[in-house]
Amino acid sequence: MLRPKRGFTLIELLVVIAIIAILAAILFPVFARARENARKSTCQSNLKQIAQGTLMYVQDYDERFPYLYRYDGPSVTFHPNGSHGNGYYLDWIDLVYPYVKNEQAFKCPSESSVDYHDCYGYNKIGLNGQAEAAVLAARSASDVVMGCDAINCWIDGNNRLKESPASENAGRLSARHMDGLNVAYVDGHVKWQKINSLKYGQFNWTATATSSPAESTPLPLP
Repeated sequence: MLRPKRGFTLIELLVVIAIIAILAAILFPVFARARENARKSTCQSNLKQIAQGTLMYVQDYDERFPYLYRYDGPSVTFHPNGSHGNGYYLDWIDLVYPYVKNEQAFKCPSESSVDYHDCYGYNKIGLNGQAEAAVLAARSASDVVMGCDAINCWIDGNNRLKESPASENAGRLSARHMDGLNVAYVDGHVKWQKINSLKYGQFNWTATATSSPAESTPLPLP
């Protein structure tokens, strides 16, 4: 004798849906974190390319770090997206691009609201046109910031090193990777770190223990 087929009851169906919802709530943050880790790794690769390109620039230009702005006349070649008009000044991205030759390397995958030209900020405070020998005589190459996640292509002045929880535009550093940022150093290495693990002296290599701010002052600056 055949038994009649038995379907799900409403209670059983609700239990299954509840279990699926619980699993989704557990797994979605894991997937989101994995995706952000992948983006962070891509960003680190970008900064690594930019750092290596900057070091090649230094070797070609009398062992001096790039000036943030340089005027090369009305017929100068700008970075490839064409946002500059003739007669404008070249900046860090323009100067380093010929050594990188990859437009996507200047765009952080975790930052959709900032143009690729402004995703990584150059340390104008300490490196703008400075001789490499002078910088390295004062501080280790592995301790001086070259550039990092930012919302503008340059970082300058104490107020530019502030990061407000209420508004990212309060400062030019951008802690967009799981409350941290990728940082490239003068020796070419790149690492992720919390913004408050950075010290003022890592940006301004002329800072000392008695300067204001002192070299050991953590970011964000007050």
